[in-house]
Amino acid sequence: MRIEITKEYTREEMERERNAISKEYGGLHPLSQRIATIGCTRPEYIDAYMTLRALSSKNPTLTEKTVFHGAECFEKMTPRRMELLDYLSGHTPSSITELARTLKRDYKNVYDDLRALRDIGLVDLRRERNRLVPTASATDIHIYVEGGHE
Repeated sequence: MRIEITKEYTREEMERERNAISKEYGGLHPLSQRIATIGCTRPEYIDAYMTLRALSSKNPTLTEKTVFHGAECFEKMTPRRMELLDYLSGHTPSSITELARTLKRDYKNVYDDLRALRDIGLVDLRRERNRLVPTASATDIHIYVEGGHE
């Protein structure tokens, strides 16, 4: 079994990502100079360069894919977590408190469930001022059953 979780970044998310990489590495030109100087021995520099270059193009798109083999992804899925994921796929609450109140659930349980979903790439928790804002990070989830018996 193979599970692919895909996230298509929005324009706002791409802009945030571009700004974060530019801030960390000083921009595209300084980053390319670092890579030339150290000779491609740091994969994170190459990843940052390729991402920043793509995001600096005229009509950028950014897709992130996470692949799990086996049923490890499902081990963390419970009916309550699936309810959270379903709700977040159509709504953007302003905080975890609002989400817990809307779903009539305890804050700590919602927070723990969101962290578990974040760990497998299904939810983002973004800090805004003094609160965490949960959003669904997956735009597509595909499950493939591979192989077969003859």
